[in-house]
Formats: sequence, structure tokens, C-alpha cells
Amino acid sequence: MSKERIELGDIAKETVTGFTGIVVARTIWLSNCDQLTIQPQGLDKEGKPHQTRTFDEPRVVFVKKGKVPTVPCGPPNCEVGDEVRDGLTGLVGIVTQVSIWNEGCIIVSVQPQGLKDGQPLPSASFDDRKLVVTKKAKVKLEPKPSPVPAKTGGPRAEPARGRGQ
Repeated sequence: MSKERIELGDIAKETVTGFTGIVVARTIWLSNCDQLTIQPQGLDKEGKPHQTRTFDEPRVVFVKKGKVPTVPCGPPNCEVGDEVRDGLTGLVGIVTQVSIWNEGCIIVSVQPQGLKDGQPLPSASFDDRKLVVTKKAKVKLEPKPSPVPAKTGGPRAEPARGRGQ
């Protein structure tokens, strides 16, 4: 296993559970936590395809290159954070995720802005070809800084010292 970038169609393994299969989707989230969807090969004992599972990308490692060919789909028409409008329904909102699937489709989740009765308005998913970008990167979240690594070694701080013992 290596640190090679995992592409659609590659065989990959989730490191905590050992779940292994073919990467069938990559999902890019507004919150900067991208995910990979893995489809195990073969059929279950009832003759049905195994269920896919989705994992945070840092937990997945590359196993083998390109087991399954993918259908080229080109870049998405919109990006996370863009404000978009669906031409059919008229729904306007912010792109919160873009999922690129190995069979060539791109599905986008759109979250309308605002609340109704104190709750967020319901989000909806669309084929990205149906959406029109009305404002580029209207919402942009900055990645969180890496936490400062804990110091190791040396004397341990003793909270009771220096308090007028």
C-alpha cells in the first residue's frame, strides 16, 4: 500500500475496518472533509451487489491501480461554495457537496439559505448540468489550522506547585 492519490476505479482499503473495494465516487464537501465511496467486488450470498460505504478520504489507502474503467465526465460545472439556481425548479442555494461518480455523473447538493420555523430549509440534489452558477464561491470556508502537536518528554507540569504551598 502506498500514499498514491486514489482515483475513481482504483482498489482501496479503509484503514479502521479493513473494508476494501473499488472506489466508485469522490465527494468534495464545503467543510473540507472529502470522502470516497467504496463498492466491494462480487455479490453477496443472495446474489446482489454488496452495499457501498463512504469514508473520510484520510482513512482510505491505495491498494491497486485502476481495476475498473471510469467514464470521463469533465470538470463539474460548479464548485462547493458557489451559489446556484436549478433551471427547472428555480431553487437557489449554496453548493455544499459535489460527488463525482465513476460512471460519469456528477451530483451536487444545494442548500438554500435561510430558516423556516427556526430550522434550515431542506437541501436538494441535482445533476450538475442542470445548475446555473449565479455567484462564484459565495461561501468559502477556510481549512482549520492543524492543532499544535503536544510536547513530549521533559518534566511534567505540576499544577499544585507555586500556589503558596
